[in-house]
Amino acid sequence: MSFGRALSRRIILLSIAALAVGALMLPAQTTLFNNGAVIGIGSGAQIGVIGTMVTQDSDIDIVTSASLRVEGDLTVSSNTLTALGSAELIVTGNLVILAPGTVIRMTNGTINVSQNILNNGTLDNRGTVNVGKP
Repeated sequence: MSFGRALSRRIILLSIAALAVGALMLPAQTTLFNNGAVIGIGSGAQIGVIGTMVTQDSDIDIVTSASLRVEGDLTVSSNTLTALGSAELIVTGNLVILAPGTVIRMTNGTINVSQNILNNGTLDNRGTVNVGKP
């Protein structure tokens, strides 16, 4: 087995181990492309992507006290991303919502976007959305 394949296998195993304890940070320059699978981020869990995240034909539910942090751009296309209760969504790049994609911010949680929100779909905000760096 080559060094690259061995390193890749270790990263995957580390990611699986991190997921089992409720925190997952993907390595630098990663693209997380989700096409058709449902992602549920349970209470107290954290998922971090250092790179780009693209979702289509798949729903993402972030429940109370959970968080999704994308260190790059997040594109929501033909699916729904829902943040419930005190759940937190942090995007250090752009949040891009393509039709018919939907982002729903329920109740008292926050969405923090460091750059721009480009909305060609639906943004339903019932909480707090912050755009730009403080």
